[in-house]
Amino acid sequence: MPRSNWTSDPTDTDAINKAVSDGVRCGPDCGSSTIYPAVVYFLPGTYLVSSPIVQYFNTEFLGNPLDVPTLLAASSFVGQGVIKSDVYISDDEEWYLNTANFLRSIKNFKIDIRPASSWTYMCGIHWQVAQATSLENIEFYMQFESDVPGNNQQGVYMENGSGGFLADLTFVGGAFGAYFGNQQFTTSHLVFVNSVVGVQVHWDWAWTMQDFIFESCGTALLVVGGAGGLKSTGQGVGSLILVDSIIANTPKGIVTTLYAENSTSFLLQNVGFFNTMTAITDNETGNILLNGGNSVVVDSWGFGRITNATTGAGQISFVNGEHIAVMERNEGLLGDAYDNLKPNLFTRRRPKY
Repeated sequence: MPRSNWTSDPTDTDAINKAVSDGVRCGPDCGSSTIYPAVVYFLPGTYLVSSPIVQYFNTEFLGNPLDVPTLLAASSFVGQGVIKSDVYISDDEEWYLNTANFLRSIKNFKIDIRPASSWTYMCGIHWQVAQATSLENIEFYMQFESDVPGNNQQGVYMENGSGGFLADLTFVGGAFGAYFGNQQFTTSHLVFVNSVVGVQVHWDWAWTMQDFIFESCGTALLVVGGAGGLKSTGQGVGSLILVDSIIANTPKGIVTTLYAENSTSFLLQNVGFFNTMTAITDNETGNILLNGGNSVVVDSWGFGRITNATTGAGQISFVNGEHIAVMERNEGLLGDAYDNLKPNLFTRRRPKY
C-alpha cells in the first residue's frame, strides 16, 4: 500500500506500525490472545525506519522470498531495535510477559542498521519471545569494528523468554552478531562474519546450536556466567551444545567463564577450528583448554554433567574439559559434510513462502 494511505511521516515507520496495529489486535493492555492474528507482508524494496517497528502478539512479518525487502535504520533512528517483539513501559513492566510471548515469526528480510548511531546500544531485532516463535532467512548488517572502533551495534538482542527457533540467519559486522539469553532454544545454520563477538550466551536452561559458521570474528562464541558476566550471581548457562560447526580465521574460538562451574554442561561435537590461535579458553584464569591451530577437528569435547549414551546404562558423570565418547550417527540421519568434518545431521527447512 502507498505510504500516503497511512501517514505523512517522511520515513516508513508510522505506515508500517499502523498496518501492524490496524483492526482489532493484541497490543498494549492485551497480554495474550489467539483470536487476533495477522500476517504483514512486505513488498520488495527498501523501507526507511526512524524508530522501532512493534510486532504485536500473534503476528507474522513476511518478506517476499524472491526479492527480499530491506529494513534500513535511519541516521536519526531512536530506539532499542528496528523490530521489537515487546515494549518496555517501565524497568519492570512490559506489554507481554516474556515467558508467554507466543505466536510470532519474522521471515525473509535484510536489516541494515549501519547508518544509525554507533554508540547507542541498538539491534536489528529485539527478540524477547517464548514458544511458537521463529526467525528465518534474515541478513543483518552492522558497522565493522575496523571502520568504527568500539561501535555497539548488535544483530539480535535477547534478554529473556522461553523460546523458540532460529534458522538461516547471517550476521555481518557489529559488536555482537547475537546476544542470547533465554530458557531454551533450537538454532540451526547461523553465519557470523566480521563480528567482534559472534555470539554471546549469558544465560539459558538448554540451547542447541547446529551448523554454525564463524568467519573472521574476534571471538566466535563467548559463554559467560549470567547477565552480570563473570562472577554473576544471577541465572547462568545450564546446557549448551555446539554441533556440526566451523570457526575459521578467528583468533579466539570459544571463551568461557564457566569451566570451573559444576552447574553448566557444555558439549562440542563435530566442530572444526581453522586458523584459530586458541580453540577454547578459560577466561577467568587465561588457561587454554583446547589448543587452536591451522586445522583442529573436535569429534566430541566438553565439561560438566555428561550422560554417556554410548552405554546401555546411560552412565552419568562429570567431566572437566575432556574428549567424550561420540554418539554413533545412523547413516539415515546424515546430510552434507564440510571440509575435514564428518557429515552434519540432516536438516530440511520449511518453504520460504
